Amino acid sequence: MVVKYNFPYTCENIEGFEYLTTRFKVADYVTEDNIYEALDNIDIPKPSEIIVRKISDRVDFSGLTKNKIFDFIKTNSPKFSEILSEIKSKIPLDNTEDINREICEWMLDMCAANIELSCFEDEYNRYSNVLTGAGDGNIPGVRISELSFRSEPGYSVHNRGYAIAFSPVGIVDCKNYTKTTIVGKNFLGCGLVHADYTYQWCGALIRWVILAKAKIGRKLTNIRFPSFFGIVSPNFFVQDPEKKVEAIRVIVRLSSDKDQKVNISFLNPIDYRKTLDSLDISVDRGVCDIEYSIASYPYVPPVVLKLDPQTTTVLKELNVLER
Repeated sequence: MVVKYNFPYTCENIEGFEYLTTRFKVADYVTEDNIYEALDNIDIPKPSEIIVRKISDRVDFSGLTKNKIFDFIKTNSPKFSEILSEIKSKIPLDNTEDINREICEWMLDMCAANIELSCFEDEYNRYSNVLTGAGDGNIPGVRISELSFRSEPGYSVHNRGYAIAFSPVGIVDCKNYTKTTIVGKNFLGCGLVHADYTYQWCGALIRWVILAKAKIGRKLTNIRFPSFFGIVSPNFFVQDPEKKVEAIRVIVRLSSDKDQKVNISFLNPIDYRKTLDSLDISVDRGVCDIEYSIASYPYVPPVVLKLDPQTTTVLKELNVLER
């Protein structure tokens, strides 16, 4: 059986090297001709048409993957600060002034980052494939498949205000103390940077290889939005009925540790650089449902969903239903 994807397995970058695309499976009825018609006719919900429903005041971070790297770290929280706090209570910091000291502050920070990112990978990869990496952006550097930071001292990144990332879509400036989404026609990634005026600095990279898809009959559950020094990464999914219908209902259930605004962007599945629409939705602390409908003709096409929260958040459920 031949499986169709929205993009080929590999493409050439601007330097002529092959790279893995960010892709997802498409249904047999989707063709190059009719998907353009479906995208032209798509009806994205207006803010007034989106229903936000409070499900519970209780923050629900249950059902997440447990850390497999350090068996003595017991917390299952997706909050970076809580992971780091337990690490610092159990791994002694070498406070000597010796330049050859064994355990430094940034090592504990990266320990927390690697726990957080590895758990996110496990949760996401139950459905598809994402790659992550974190470490000292100076020495030994941070790299994952076809995505890397330029190695340089932290004070250089701090003074300049951004780290430099190399990606299949070119050189990207990743701002300090925040997240930078790296988007190409067929590539999705993210760089997170925390660089103080020190020699070492902390960087994290994420790249989505095969996007997790919610479809009629299969919902996605319990996936964290990885946190890095309080910076919360966006996440990418596909909403696709995988059934030739002209209307669907989508429920996004989120659990947040604070009141916040979540940005929801609908990206074109044949060019991720093109945003079909983008909305900011207010959700309360606890568990909330965001519900909306999408219609089109001759069928509802697959759409890439970018969810971008501002505080510790877990996707409890992404459900696509026939309307």
